[in-house]
Amino acid sequence: MDSSSSTTSARHGFKPADAQAAPVDRQHELTHGKARTVLTTSGAGGFEYAGLAVSRWRPDDAFQATGQFIYLRDLDSGTFWSATRQPARSTLDEYEVDWQPELASFHGTAHDIQTHLDVCLVDDGAELRRLTIHNKSSRPRRIEATSYLEWVLQDAAADAAHPAFSKIFVETEYDASLPGIIAKRRQRDPKQPILCGAHWIISSRETSDASSVSFETTRMAFIGRGRSLRDPAAMSMRDPLHGHVGPVLDPCASLRQTFYLQPHESAAITFATAARSS
Repeated sequence: MDSSSSTTSARHGFKPADAQAAPVDRQHELTHGKARTVLTTSGAGGFEYAGLAVSRWRPDDAFQATGQFIYLRDLDSGTFWSATRQPARSTLDEYEVDWQPELASFHGTAHDIQTHLDVCLVDDGAELRRLTIHNKSSRPRRIEATSYLEWVLQDAAADAAHPAFSKIFVETEYDASLPGIIAKRRQRDPKQPILCGAHWIISSRETSDASSVSFETTRMAFIGRGRSLRDPAAMSMRDPLHGHVGPVLDPCASLRQTFYLQPHESAAITFATAARSS
């Protein structure tokens, strides 16, 4: 595959062996007002608002393993994978990407769980990621959905030039009423353009347990020492996410919720991300 951009309808299908192939993918762009999302067929990509980066993405990353992702985990077996080919790079039984001018859809099947992920931008400039999970097996399943992104909230070039310095100016908090994470960047210069961000759950099916929502805002706690987004520590631990907040030095946003699915039952959850100047 090449790295060309696409803004028209397109569908890309992949055989199971392709799940770890093609480090460079095709790109698709969604725009709505001041908001812009760039996605690749692997599921990597970044979200911008008013020309500033909301989430971190390195378009020259050889393995396209940065962006905003959703992991899934079978709580009974401990097996985990991602709703898109990246970042887990696990072999999927089926994987198909469908691009429309205002919508990007990722379809996958793994471990008898079928997923359908729709990504779009709405009128207020928020990015919505609606994940539908379908239990194809003949037994009940406990499936965990975990979102992940890294906050930037300023000019992408400034973040890329001094990433460690950029990260220390972001503070996070958790609002249980959403439920969601709020991130605020402290301004170093009165003329510096910055953003405040939010990442939250806006809907879920009754088959989920609202009390099961947990969160994390520090990247090191999520990924773990010596690990990566392909195999983060957060996907190995049985406990809820740790729930750090404040000036966490290396900020991210991760929300987790558990679904209890009967045979051939489906459930859905929508993760939203938005940013504003204040």
